[in-house]
Amino acid sequence: GVDQNQNQPGAGMEAADTAVVRLLLEHGADANACDYQRHTPLHVAISGGSDKSGSVAVVAVPTSAIDEEQRQQLQDALDESMKQVKDYDVRGPSGVLGGLRDRDPEVCARETICLAGVGGEAGVNKMVLARITKIGEQYRLDIDFFDVDERLFIKYETVENLGSANAAIKAVDPTIKTLFSIRGDKGGPIVEDKPNNQWIRP
Repeated sequence: GVDQNQNQPGAGMEAADTAVVRLLLEHGADANACDYQRHTPLHVAISGGSDKSGSVAVVAVPTSAIDEEQRQQLQDALDESMKQVKDYDVRGPSGVLGGLRDRDPEVCARETICLAGVGGEAGVNKMVLARITKIGEQYRLDIDFFDVDERLFIKYETVENLGSANAAIKAVDPTIKTLFSIRGDKGGPIVEDKPNNQWIRP
């Protein structure tokens, strides 16, 4: 019989193709080149070639700059903002939050090996971590997108010089939009060159 998928773009994409994409990028391929669905090589590499990019835990990290009520407000804002992000199986914080609390959350949230251990125990592929810290009288919001299997930060965004923890919580939605290249009410990925968001290997 005839395989009706053989002429479909992306048909037969295997996880092994991810290695080819990475090899091409390492040898100078245009990282901003897009396929017919506007996916860049990075989109393909982190998704393993599939339409769904795995399970993502969304976690507001406990820090000394905020109390538990503010952490929950941060979690709620993060959960709401992540509804705009397509192609991921977005999960709550439960397994990851417990794992972070069993360790030092502020330290673990910045260390790739610790995060990979927590994510592995929770059974997730990726994590979106939001942290509010305080430097002097100013607050800072960091949102990191972390790949558990590869043990690397895929992307990150930071908003500094915020006047309060509430200002940091309000900054979550625009920061998620920037992190995942979402613009306007239509959503969806927009291909942009983001030289400040480099992959960081352990």
